[in-house]
Amino acid sequence: MEWFYGLLGNLWPLISILQIAFIVHALVTRRQIWWLFMLLFVPVISVILYLILEILPEARRTRVNFKPVLDSFKSNDARIKERQEALEEINTPENRRALAQAYLKAGRMQEAETTLEPLLTGIFRDDPLFQYEVAQIKFLNGKPEEARDILAKLLPQAPHELKGKGRILMALTLEKLGDMVSARQHHLQAIEVSSGEEARYRYAEFLVSQGEKEEARKQLEALLKSVRKASHTYRSQEREWEALALKLQQTLQA
Repeated sequence: MEWFYGLLGNLWPLISILQIAFIVHALVTRRQIWWLFMLLFVPVISVILYLILEILPEARRTRVNFKPVLDSFKSNDARIKERQEALEEINTPENRRALAQAYLKAGRMQEAETTLEPLLTGIFRDDPLFQYEVAQIKFLNGKPEEARDILAKLLPQAPHELKGKGRILMALTLEKLGDMVSARQHHLQAIEVSSGEEARYRYAEFLVSQGEKEEARKQLEALLKSVRKASHTYRSQEREWEALALKLQQTLQA
């Protein structure tokens, strides 16, 4: 067995790196909690199992990008500096978006807005993704009127992948503006066109705010039933909304 222990010793630095990377991956993608315990306390076996059961199947469905995992180790300032340098070197919409998202993650809303807003007047002013992201930042920056105006232009021409997100953001924006009737309509439309569970959760939150707790419970039950009956992949993707729905459901039962 000496050869085995010798091999294990040589591979230990790699195993340690994979252990840390997989722990971060499990946290970011909200994998089952027992993965964290296994990765922490049984590193060799759990790294192999996690690679086979989680990473490789995901790689077959889509290209695995470890950059978000590596970025998670960086401070907000380091991430912002890196993306500022990238934008200064090559002023592309993608680099501008990346810097705006770094500002957003750091809570620097005004700088995020200032970085992304020029895209609304340039050749990319009609790009649906840029319109959505500017509207999102303006909403988060306490400018719901401006967000509403951008979304009003976006929604009629939004591509399929933005229809649900756009309706959700419009509904939340109208709530901020006090237009609850229109907000309800957009919440319901968002549920119809969305492929995930955020729309139903947001509508349940809206119903609670309007004192319609019984209807909110029904929406939460429908959300949880949908997730539980779905595939492992879908449940992993919607784990955030499942957890929030359970928490809100418990609050309503208290």
